[in-house]
Amino acid sequence: MSELEIFLNCLSKTTYPSDRTVSISKICDYDIDNFLKDLHTEFGEEKAREFVDKTFSKILRNNMLCYDLTEYASGGNVCIEIKKMKIDFENNIIFLTVIWGPTKILDEKGNPRTIDDLLDDTDMSEWSNVEDFIGSILRDIEGLIYEKTGFPTEIQ
Repeated sequence: MSELEIFLNCLSKTTYPSDRTVSISKICDYDIDNFLKDLHTEFGEEKAREFVDKTFSKILRNNMLCYDLTEYASGGNVCIEIKKMKIDFENNIIFLTVIWGPTKILDEKGNPRTIDDLLDDTDMSEWSNVEDFIGSILRDIEGLIYEKTGFPTEIQ
């Protein structure tokens, strides 16, 4: 039995995808960083794509993924809608083209704001702060996807 098959067997005994996927890979002594490549090598492109599509369908609601912002001072939540997914098995990454979905970012007074509100109300002197904030949210979402699925992603 291959390392991938052992890992998939471990996953079958749990709920996949889950927040424990990366931890389970360590317990099974599987290098999760090879997950996409191994799926492709072991099962071929069509079956690997089916596996990825099925996995994403389990973490998305109406093609959206929402992220809780409680760790940020502002609070609230953001949602992204996946418009396009390109799986690059050779380079072991999934590229996601997204748009913002329903978003509620709380300002310092507790009022809900959208990404568009933030961008519209930002003057040039604060633009880099907003871009950094949005970038950190997107990196956190990439990390969330990785933790749940084991798939490295890049949001474009």
